[in-house]
Amino acid sequence: MMAWITNVPDGGCLFQTSFLGQLRWGTQWPPWQVVGLAMLSAITVFWLYARQLPDVTRWARWVLPSLRALAVIATVIMLGQPTLRQRKTIGTPGRVHFAVDVSSSMLVTDDRNDGTSRLRRAAGLIGGDAGQQGWIDRLRSTHQVGVSAFHDAEVVPIGSTGLGSDPADADAGQTMAIRLSQFDGGGTSLNMPLSRFLSDHQIRTRADDLSAETSTTSDDESDRARQAIVLMTDGRSTDTSAAIETAQRLSSAGIEVFVLGMGSADQRPDFGVTRVSAPESVAADGVLNGSVDVVSRGGKNAPITVSITSADDIVWSQQIVPRRDGVTPVPFQINVPELADQWSTTSGKKQSAVMQLSAAVQSDAENRLTENDVYSFRVIANRNDRRLLVMDGSSRWEIRYLRNLFQRDPNWHVDTRLFGPGTDTPDVARDDSEDAIPATAEAYAEYDAIVLGEIPPEQWTDSDAERLRQYVSRGGGLIVLDGRLDRVMTLVDQNLGDILPVKPAYRPPPRFGATPDPDRQSPQIDGPESIRPEQVAIDLPLFQLADDADLSQRLWPQLPPPQSARAVSTAMDAEVWATITDSKGKSWPWMVTRLFGSGRVIYLASDETWRWRYKVADQIHSQFWNRLLATVMPASYLSDDGYASIGTDRIDYGPEDDITIAARLRNADGQPVADSTVDALLYQDDQLVTVIPMSIDNPDRGTFLATASGLNPGRYDIRLRASGFQEDVLTATSPIWVSDRLSDEWADVSLNEDGLSRLAGSQPPQSRPSSQGQPTAENRDGYFHESEADRLLEALRPLSSGQVIQKDHALWQSWPWFVLVMSLLTTEWLIRKRVGLV
Repeated sequence: MMAWITNVPDGGCLFQTSFLGQLRWGTQWPPWQVVGLAMLSAITVFWLYARQLPDVTRWARWVLPSLRALAVIATVIMLGQPTLRQRKTIGTPGRVHFAVDVSSSMLVTDDRNDGTSRLRRAAGLIGGDAGQQGWIDRLRSTHQVGVSAFHDAEVVPIGSTGLGSDPADADAGQTMAIRLSQFDGGGTSLNMPLSRFLSDHQIRTRADDLSAETSTTSDDESDRARQAIVLMTDGRSTDTSAAIETAQRLSSAGIEVFVLGMGSADQRPDFGVTRVSAPESVAADGVLNGSVDVVSRGGKNAPITVSITSADDIVWSQQIVPRRDGVTPVPFQINVPELADQWSTTSGKKQSAVMQLSAAVQSDAENRLTENDVYSFRVIANRNDRRLLVMDGSSRWEIRYLRNLFQRDPNWHVDTRLFGPGTDTPDVARDDSEDAIPATAEAYAEYDAIVLGEIPPEQWTDSDAERLRQYVSRGGGLIVLDGRLDRVMTLVDQNLGDILPVKPAYRPPPRFGATPDPDRQSPQIDGPESIRPEQVAIDLPLFQLADDADLSQRLWPQLPPPQSARAVSTAMDAEVWATITDSKGKSWPWMVTRLFGSGRVIYLASDETWRWRYKVADQIHSQFWNRLLATVMPASYLSDDGYASIGTDRIDYGPEDDITIAARLRNADGQPVADSTVDALLYQDDQLVTVIPMSIDNPDRGTFLATASGLNPGRYDIRLRASGFQEDVLTATSPIWVSDRLSDEWADVSLNEDGLSRLAGSQPPQSRPSSQGQPTAENRDGYFHESEADRLLEALRPLSSGQVIQKDHALWQSWPWFVLVMSLLTTEWLIRKRVGLV
């Protein structure tokens, strides 16, 4: 990007050397045409000459046509007007790089009679405008010049000229100006070009040092070229502080930083939307709460109508009198159900909908900038219902608090089934009634998670166990709460042993209700001291009780321990996430987990987390159980077709963001598929844009991950392609949007003289007009307004002590060329006379 010298000759140069110079052509004919015509003429003359020669010696038959052909070549080449250009550099040239801001705010026209944009005026300064010579042409004889364009995503090289380069070079000023004018906006990052220039300078410096080590002589410090970078921008950047730090590092490296402010510092009469704060997703039957940030600058402080539309229908509206010259947050509240139905693409109960909304402002006040009048945003209407099923044999305290906790949460629907002796349902049914447990695998699949307590083992059949087994293996989440009755261990021995991650420390009695045998029963831990997370799980969000990790680890031993816990041993493929310590100091598993098919099972050896509410209410208990359910539940995917689920970490991205794509594959039986080759296909307007290979994430769950980046703004639809699956089977589609994120760019488009002056190392003088004032003689270090462009150019001239002396030799008009042609013809005449042809 920062290449300073272009050594590639243009179309008018046949060759160049450091010794002779450059051979150039004065006509419009390209060199190959001139040389080709000369060679064709020479061959023709040679053939005709040789045919007409009488009987002469053999050497004369070859020499005479060759001399005539050479004379013809020299004569035809004269038509191309060959010129030898020689250059000599005196002194040390300076290096200047112009970095032009091509962000959206540079497209503003300001209050100028000619109506040109800031970017067009900057391009005019670079390449020339209205008959005036541009900076490239004015500096080319004394400086090496480079030009680049930048915004918040990248730095684009435009061109460069070498010291003394010819105006006809391909990267001359006019060509660079045209390329600059073709950019169509983006955000602003002042640190982007500075950091890139610093990086390239460091690379060049290391290369120069390596060259100096292998060289017998080295240049003095005074012979090194002085360098400068000039930022041409309006200064509306979100990373000015970082840019100032980088500018200081450049200054330490001997590189000067100049800034040319483009535009007017006066406030333009404008109102618009700078940002919409809204959640990423909301329950499909809930309420969407958020706020719209309305900016009002300049002009009269008139009422503004703020509205939110969905598919051209106004769903919310409010009139406000905004804060003058500032941002006014306007809260809104919208009922989701009708919107969710409007944006639904399927009737499936588990399918979410992406609501595409727009916030807009309207007023009779003067508005000179309309680009920020509308702000588009999207919210997912979650239709997953987040249903929880709780099954237990009694209404113990843990169950009561859990039921109350999630029934108060509008994002959850809780079904509680208490059955067995001592409850209102002594004998449980299996049907669609209110007190029945699910009778089919499809009924179980309606739930995101199941909490299984100490249900009566005699009322839990093998069919119930099989349906629960299918539910977990297909991605369901199961939490098992053990207690004092030892019923869970009986279920383990009876028909749940392959699902649960634990087994009894001692074999339970063969039948519930029989006389307990202390030697056979799973023992109970009385008076355990504390619960401690294991190292393997300490970093999981589930165990983060505080924002600070060290504080979180100190809080766990301080939680009220349960009065009793079940002593268990772990299954071979289980993982212990937390332990409990008995009175003798022995550690026992307290939280144990395992993956079963595509689902996860978590076992808790006690049922007394409700004690954590002591003095702090729901502060810890609620957080723990919400995160526990989030851990055990299957990952949330935006789209599911029964075989494939697909989703992303967000739906709105910026052009520089990485997009995480997650997918899960299942076969017809609902079992995870991990041995398939999976690709994520990104479509835009039904056209395939890119194919991204996905890597396996968790073979036990059949999940895959991929990352996409560098996408242009617009909407994309993500689909899957997997080996072993027909294309018409994988129909799941997840949409994403890549936006240009220009809300900050349009918040204020006036010239930021204060920020640019701080970047250049000085404050603007109070005596200077705020915008487009007359040039002053006052020294303001490296900051100049565009009206002072000539002063900036004069400040750049001292960087170079070098000069190029250029001299052109018209070979086709020179006496040596004439002597060459005449010598060839004379030699031919003398030979003809000797062989008797004259």
